Amino acid sequence: MQAAVLLPVLLFVAVWLFRGARSAIVGVLLPSLVLLPAYYVWKLPGIPVVTFHNYLVALGPVALISARITTGVRPALTDLLVLTGAMCAISSEWGNANLHEAKNLAAMMFMLGLAPYWIGRLVASSDGLLVACIGVVVMLGAGVGFASVFEARMGSNPFDFWRGRWPGSVPWDGALYRAGIRRCAGPFAHPICAGFFFSMLIPLWAWLADRKLPFRSLQRVLLGSGLLLGLLTSVSRGPMLGAMVGVLIMRLGWSRWRLPIAAVALATGLLGSVLAADKVEGYLSVTRGDAKTESQETAAYRTEMLVNYLEVVREEPWQGFGRYQVPVVKGQKSIDNQYLFLTLQYGLPHAVLFLLALLTPACLLAWRLAWAPVTDPHGRLGWAIVGLLFGAIGTLTTVFAGTQTAQILLLMQGMAVTLTGRIGRSASLGTRLQ
Repeated sequence: MQAAVLLPVLLFVAVWLFRGARSAIVGVLLPSLVLLPAYYVWKLPGIPVVTFHNYLVALGPVALISARITTGVRPALTDLLVLTGAMCAISSEWGNANLHEAKNLAAMMFMLGLAPYWIGRLVASSDGLLVACIGVVVMLGAGVGFASVFEARMGSNPFDFWRGRWPGSVPWDGALYRAGIRRCAGPFAHPICAGFFFSMLIPLWAWLADRKLPFRSLQRVLLGSGLLLGLLTSVSRGPMLGAMVGVLIMRLGWSRWRLPIAAVALATGLLGSVLAADKVEGYLSVTRGDAKTESQETAAYRTEMLVNYLEVVREEPWQGFGRYQVPVVKGQKSIDNQYLFLTLQYGLPHAVLFLLALLTPACLLAWRLAWAPVTDPHGRLGWAIVGLLFGAIGTLTTVFAGTQTAQILLLMQGMAVTLTGRIGRSASLGTRLQ
């Protein structure tokens, strides 16, 4: 039964050999990454644990490079940030555990960190493949979104049907409820991961709709409805806010008046933050015992979490505690902040590099886009990805980038880096899915 995790790898290799790298990426790798849960594993002696994704994703850059899909891919600062961040994590694991665990982490960092980033870098160098990848991820996401209605209503996750048949224990078996419904996790293990996934896809769907893709308006409406259903049934407020931020930045970038509007929005935001500071401070100062609403209790939990764990960070600020050695403080097992979680695991340098690897491509791409024509199809996609990345930066202060969401985010980071070098060049991006 556990050998089933190798099926996507075997299928990928078969399609790669007989249909080419493009078909293997679009038809096997991305569907497997989105639809198959990451927590089913097979442990074989002498090699890192096998999942549905890790060895499969590692083949992606190899297939693309073998097909010579490398035009326009040049060294970039973000490449160094991603690589250095991975090295910091490996060094931390070596210091906190042992060389064997560090080697295992190095393998996983390559397969589930560097590989998806480079898939994004390479995919974005080819217009047809870029549009096809975005299109298939959005369509798959919409399908998961529609399936979430079943999960919310029936209380059963359709993507987790093999849990009772899998030998050994399987994690992520709990169910969470909010607003009177079951919070849907789909294939992403946890509702906040599902919400984060959908929040990243909504700006991409908006770009496809802007390009009139798919060609029928009903199909575009159905895709958007599926993504919105998935986001809402996760009942995760952080990803919802991140989706709104992403769409607002994208729409601002598409406007001919983006620079004056951005200046006014920035000034208004600064003024509003000053005026609302006292109310926000009062809201966050409420303890869980005094909370009167669920949202207040959640805010109180996160405030207490930051206070409690920042004291722990001071004990090992540079190296962290290792992948599996993060201490639990006052029963707060859920660390709903990606930057804090990475600091606890691998130290402050790794967390800073992670944030810079998000900020750098977003800021560099936005700078290039500020001077690009509004009608440039690369530019309009670029603004969707800039919005996605800034939305993700905010969302990750309230959630963690777990399971497949980390790979989707890295994929988008890679796309952003390659697109930065392509802005302003003539192209026919978005004319068809192929």
